[in-house]
This record gives sequence, C-alpha cells and structure tokens, in this order.
Amino acid sequence: MFKFLVHCLNAIAAILPMLHRSGCTLLVLAALSVAPVWSAEPGPDVRVVVDISGSMKKNDPGNLRVPAVKLLSNLLPSNSRAAIWTFGQYATELVPSQPVSPAWQQQTLLAADKIGSTSMFTNIGLALQRSTKDWQAPATGPRHVILLTDGVVDISKNATDNQVARDELLNQILPALKATGAKLHTIALSADADAALLQQLARETDGMFERANNADELNRIFLRLFEQAAPRDALPLFDNGFLVDGSIDEITVLVFRKTGATAASLLGPDGTSHSLDKHPSEWRWHSDARYDLITVAKPAAGQWQIQAEVDPDNRVLVVSKLGLHVAAVPTLALAGEKIHFDLTLTEDGVAITRADFLKLVEAKVSIKAPEPAPGYQREVVLADAGGGHFKADWEVPALDANYQLAVEANAPTFQRVRKFNLQAVATPVQAVVAVDEHGVATATFEVSPELFKPDSISLTGQLELPDASKQPQTLTGSALAWQAVMPGQANGRYRLHWRFDALTVAGRPIVMEAAALEWQVGEAAPAAPAEKPAHAAEPAHEEPATEHTAEAEPDAASHAEAPAEPEKGGTPWLIIGIAINLVLVGIGVAFWWVRRRHKQAASVIDSALADDEDAPA
Repeated sequence: MFKFLVHCLNAIAAILPMLHRSGCTLLVLAALSVAPVWSAEPGPDVRVVVDISGSMKKNDPGNLRVPAVKLLSNLLPSNSRAAIWTFGQYATELVPSQPVSPAWQQQTLLAADKIGSTSMFTNIGLALQRSTKDWQAPATGPRHVILLTDGVVDISKNATDNQVARDELLNQILPALKATGAKLHTIALSADADAALLQQLARETDGMFERANNADELNRIFLRLFEQAAPRDALPLFDNGFLVDGSIDEITVLVFRKTGATAASLLGPDGTSHSLDKHPSEWRWHSDARYDLITVAKPAAGQWQIQAEVDPDNRVLVVSKLGLHVAAVPTLALAGEKIHFDLTLTEDGVAITRADFLKLVEAKVSIKAPEPAPGYQREVVLADAGGGHFKADWEVPALDANYQLAVEANAPTFQRVRKFNLQAVATPVQAVVAVDEHGVATATFEVSPELFKPDSISLTGQLELPDASKQPQTLTGSALAWQAVMPGQANGRYRLHWRFDALTVAGRPIVMEAAALEWQVGEAAPAAPAEKPAHAAEPAHEEPATEHTAEAEPDAASHAEAPAEPEKGGTPWLIIGIAINLVLVGIGVAFWWVRRRHKQAASVIDSALADDEDAPA
C-alpha cells in the first residue's frame, strides 16, 4: 500500500516538469519596454591555427584535426569573422578571413580536407605573427586565436636557434598580440608538446589551455574553445528533449556519438522522424563518424527530441530575436576569488527592462566540475537586481578544477542557456606559519610566479590577539615572497587575517581574502566550568536505552477495543480512492499553475501591445 502511494506522488512530481516544458510558443516581445545597450556589439574575429608538422602522423594518425575544424566552422555565428591557417616550417592561409556565412562554411568544409602532416618544422611564432598580421590595436571587437600543436618551437636542427625563437615568441610576439586584445586558446596534442609555453600563452591573454590525451578528444575540446571564443545562445536539453519557442529563427543541433554508432535522427513536434537519409531539402545535415550537425531554419514551435544516446556535450544552438547577454566571465579564476554573474535578457540586442515581464523569469547558474572533482555541483540563483539585470556572486572553492558553467533563464514560454568554461587554481598563494620556542610566529607567503605580475602584488594583514582585539600587521617583502614576524604578547590563540591584491598576467585585477592563519602561544587556557544555577535540580539518573516491543510496554490506548481487521486478501478501497483523488488534485493544481503563469505572461504582452497602439506615431 505504501509503495502504491509513493507511485502516486511520483506521478505528480513527473507531471510538473513536463507541464513546465509543454509545447507553448513564445509570446511576441516586440512591444516590451527595452533600453538599448548592446545592439551594435561586434561579433568575434577568430583565427584557427593548425599544426601540420610530420609528427602529427604519430599523434593524429586518423587526421581528426579535419572534422574538428569542420565542426568549429559550422558552429561559428553569422556575426563573426574567421580564418583557417596551417603551419609547419611556414604558415599558410587555408581559408581567408571573411564574415562567417554559409558560403564561407562550405569553403571551409572543402579546404579542411587539405590538412595533413607533411612539414618538417614547427614554427609557432611565425604562425601567430602571420595569422594575426591584420589586427591592429585597439581591438574593434573580441579577438581569439585557437592554436593546435603537438610539439615545441622547432625552426632548425640547431638547438640554439630554437631557443632564440622561443624567447622571441614570449618576449616580442606575445606582447604584441596582447596589445591587440587577442586571447590565445592553446591545445597540446601530445606529451611532447611544450605545455609550459602553451599554458603561458593562454594565461597571459586570458585564454584557455587544453591538453588532449589523444586526437579523439579534439571535437569536444574545439567545442569548449568555441564556447569561449564565440558564445551562442542555446536551449536546455532534458534527456535529449528541447522546447522550441515561436521567436526562434534557426536551430543547430549537435549530437555526439561513439565510434560505430549509427547517425542520429530528429523527432519534430508533429511526430515526424527526420534522418540523414530522409529530411527536408532545406535542412543542412553534416554527418561525421563522431558527430551529427543539423541546421534547421524556421523550426516548428513545440517539443523536439534527439533520437540518440544522451551526451553531456550535445547542444541545441539558436538564432533568435530573444537572447541573453552575460557579462564577461574570466577564463582563469583563483580559489577564494568571487565571480560576479550578471545576466540580462535581450530582444534584437537591446535589454528588456519591463518589470511585469521580468518577474516571470527565473535565472540561475549551474556549476559542475566533471574533473578532477566530479562530486562538485552547485546551483546559484540569480536575483532580480533591477534594470533588467539578474545578479549573484560565487566564491571559487579551493579546487584545481575545470568548471562548466551554464547561465540559464527560464519563463513559462521560453528557455535560454549560455555555456562557459572556467579553469581554477586552488593555491595561488602558499601561506604557512611557524612558531618558535619563544612564542614568535613567522608567517610566510609564496606567490605563484606564473599567475601574477610581480610588481602588482600587495599583501596586507590584521593580527587578532587572544583577547579578540585586532591590530594592523605589516607584511614585508616584494614580488613573490612575503613574510610577517609577530612576537607572542600573551598566551592564547592568534589569527592573522590577510588580503591579497594583484593583477593576473593577463592584466585582470583580483582580490583574495583567504582563511586566516592560526597558531597557539603557550598552553591553551582551561575552559571555565559552567556555573551551577542556584536552585538547579540534580540530574535524574538515566537508565541505558533499550529496545522495547509494543507487547513489552502497552500504553493506555492498548486497553481500548481494537477495530476489526480487514479480511486477508481484501482490497483497501478507501485508501486507493484517496490516493487516486490525490493524483487528480495534483494534476489539477499543476494545470492551474501552468495556465496561470501563461496567462500572466499573455497579459503582460497584451498590455504592452495596447500601450504600443495608444502611443503617438
């Protein structure tokens, strides 16, 4: 009977999210009050630079660089520019820099097949110089370079020449790129790659560094770097299902599949199943051994379903009048640093500010660390901060982790999400304290040299004494090593609260207020005994707890006449009836709640349309 009731309650719980995601189209937002802010925001300029040195025959025997480049080119938004370069001893422009369009994407699909592994050397510096030679400072929009290599700076058989070229890359080419506002995202495709160099190129430009254990990972790495370089709005996926609203002009569905798996299919709202071999002629369907990429213009509103294995990297990207603007999220963050999330809903690139619409919106950030801390998962609710903004802060935990961030907005008639990746460092500053036999404490601080500009670092301290009073504490040192010497003024517990201010190597200001350093001088004072109340009663002697059965300790109610038991094998019709009624009531309440939310949204739009009609021309 209990199980039956549980099933009934589960049925109610299952209905609610389905109703919330039911096929309701987006109400027209053209009449909503908006404030122009981002209507002319330029799109990104992306340069993809691919190593074609001979060593790639070993590290990428299946030439999986080709489908990865094709995937990236098909995901880039239409407001972006892009170019594809290859390099070895020389650097060659495979696809010229042009605005991204179906024609540019088709050109890239054909040109990518020319990527091979034929060159003798690996001239990374030359490749970066030539691929970005038309970039002048200051930048007119976001600029990103995606660099893939399996090697080191290698321009000659002479080791001295190679070291000179590496130094030139770091001391001349990199600063010049930073001056143009470029972000370098780097991929090391083998254990032989100069990971230290590639990581420095990324960190100094606020880019991402990725290490591919094998070429099979390239598609997913390129997806993550695409989301950093050219983020696009997407639809949330629930068990491979997604809801298309009426404002969406185009969807691009990315479905990953394991080697040997059959191509995916797509089930539309009308129940029609579409496949690689059978789909409307106006659809674009690119199928690779490891993924399917399907682009549908003017998709029907309603519930769609991807018919394939669920994969966390599946995506449904959209082109729509209704979108998200998310304030910049850093690529690299430090433990203890606060990340400020700021989300705004937009229509045609301008912020929606109408309060009676925004009150229907629920916004949040889902944070996951799949590796190396798979257990970490948080959901940060974004609060309405006025002016169309939804905001919240999140403090980065002390984990070396790669976080996946999903910034999401939901309302009764639409859903949108933007995805980002964030790499975190757990211990950017090593802080320890040692106490000698005289009670003198010495705190030392060692700063990671690869993370910060040495001349920007400042540490300040405040010493908390055993009596809980506080006093400023001087920290001496410079650049990467600091210390504070604190004589013990009295026996007891001491705490050094400290604050760290600096610029990252990418020039981003950060402030950290880490946990205080604590130490003991002398013996800890014994805890004072609690005062006995003047008239406190003596505590009663407690018998050890024992387990009792109902027969061992009958209560007064046990003497009452027990009701007759139902016949064995009979059906408790009354309880079943109650359970069924509960289910029906739950369904009714759920429908009422959804209809009420939709009516609220509709009334907002209706009033907005009325206001628009009444407004003078």
